[in-house]
Amino acid sequence: MADELNKGSLRQKIDEVDRQIFDLLKTRMGIVRGVAEVKKAQGLPTNDRKREREILTRVTDSLGDDLGEYGRAIYRTMFDVSKLYEAQLVCDEYPLYQNIQKMIGQKPQPFPRCATVALLGGENSFATAAAERLFEVPNIMQMQNGEGIFKAVSQGLCKYGIVQIEDSTEGTAGKTYDQLSAYGLSIIRSVRVKIDERGNYNRFICISKEGMIYPGADRTTVMMVIQNKPGSLFSVLSKFNVIGANLIRLESRPLESRDFEIGFYFDIEASIYDNKFTSLLCELQDMSEEFHYYGTYTEII
Repeated sequence: MADELNKGSLRQKIDEVDRQIFDLLKTRMGIVRGVAEVKKAQGLPTNDRKREREILTRVTDSLGDDLGEYGRAIYRTMFDVSKLYEAQLVCDEYPLYQNIQKMIGQKPQPFPRCATVALLGGENSFATAAAERLFEVPNIMQMQNGEGIFKAVSQGLCKYGIVQIEDSTEGTAGKTYDQLSAYGLSIIRSVRVKIDERGNYNRFICISKEGMIYPGADRTTVMMVIQNKPGSLFSVLSKFNVIGANLIRLESRPLESRDFEIGFYFDIEASIYDNKFTSLLCELQDMSEEFHYYGTYTEII
């Protein structure tokens, strides 16, 4: 009984400390808002790594060796949350945000039923099966190689292309992302095509020169290159947790164009109409050494 009473007393003390933290957190976030408004008015960047290092040094000096590591972890999370909050206040100045708002602000159009589509493979290929699942009446333009699909769409020979992006047994077709970036094309829909009785599948994407977000789109794909140091990836993942976005897929692969650099590829399930999510995309772009937004779309399973 004494132990239980003592435990209850300690919990009451924790509750009291928590109430103080809540009040201080509201005060701090109010100041963060003020800082964001000043930065926006003066055109200053939201990230200030020098300032963060100074605060982490004070945390270490104040908490000592025993608690310093825990304190730094808490403050790094606080930095992430604060920067995400700042991004919501200034995101309307980001070209990425403006482009997304332009796409979702257009009069909603249903996904086309008929279209000319470039793809690789014959009449009985999985790519053709993908086209038939995406379009009611696809006019198929068969290409000699994968590069031809991207060229055909980029040059306006056809509006859409179908390319494989993933194999459930082999993994992601990484070169497809490189070509999407090189040709400046967007993903507007994806589809899974079953390839055997064991449930294995190929995943194909429908690409277009014109970025479009069709009604019901709930999956977003991005790539980012972040600093190669401890905690960098955790900082990214913590932001998804803050806004409740569901990270469906995370992969990493070396970048051909950059020695010893790794690109991280994310498939995220979240509403593109939620300002918190579009603000997150701007924050991810801001903290990246390289960033690509590949599109927001629906996947047909």
